[in-house]
Amino acid sequence: MSSPAPKIHVRRMLDPTPEELTAVLRIMRLAFSRSPFFSTVLGGDLAPERVDAFNRCFVGAALLEGEGEVWVAEVDQTDAPGGREIVGEVVWFVPGSEFLGNARQREGAWWTEFSALLGEQQAAWFTDYYLPRMDAFWTRCLPTGPSHMQSYELSKLAVLPEYSAQGVASALVWPVLERAVRAGARVLGETTSERNVQMYRRVGARGVGEESFYPLEALGKEAECEPAFRVWALELTPGQLEVNDHWTKGNKRPDELAPEIIRASL
Repeated sequence: MSSPAPKIHVRRMLDPTPEELTAVLRIMRLAFSRSPFFSTVLGGDLAPERVDAFNRCFVGAALLEGEGEVWVAEVDQTDAPGGREIVGEVVWFVPGSEFLGNARQREGAWWTEFSALLGEQQAAWFTDYYLPRMDAFWTRCLPTGPSHMQSYELSKLAVLPEYSAQGVASALVWPVLERAVRAGARVLGETTSERNVQMYRRVGARGVGEESFYPLEALGKEAECEPAFRVWALELTPGQLEVNDHWTKGNKRPDELAPEIIRASL
């Protein structure tokens, strides 16, 4: 006899405890540590503490009010009444903000400490090559309408493998997605995985561009080298929430589809 599905609680994380932050970083590490993007940023050294330090930059920046939001999915712990385990996370940046876009974010993201961990040249690759190239890329991808700086950006979404395909990811993104649609704002995201591109297209996103990025040692001789990774830019248009089967399914929202998912909106 199968066990009943665990109740999933979705909430915005505002002031995480050290234990909550550790849990979120672990989920992100499991999801992203094999990414060519992470390998390139970290100079090939994917030691857990380095991966966690980089992910902490995104979480720290998004926790700042007015810059971004961090939402988590939790399940009740059967062996600890009243306790919960974090099983998924999503990091958003809100309109008017982008990752490391201002001094306040750089401080909140512990960027100075992370730069020291990376080393001067590798940190400069990120701030002087990667970030400006991404900014120019998004500008080309969105020649008309609101810019990427005026949009909601889904930055990092991850769910523990044992909770995949249970509606957790959809429930995680829904509160901000619903708010963005009500506001008439664009919803953007990017991925370095072609497989993820197909997944996002199935839920109604459209590809708006693709760009290649080169590692530090290849700068100045890109024509002679293969890119370290590619980035696909994606947009979820508001109308897709009304017509795409993933979101409609009998005209029910993600939080209405699964009675075991409990959502708290902020």
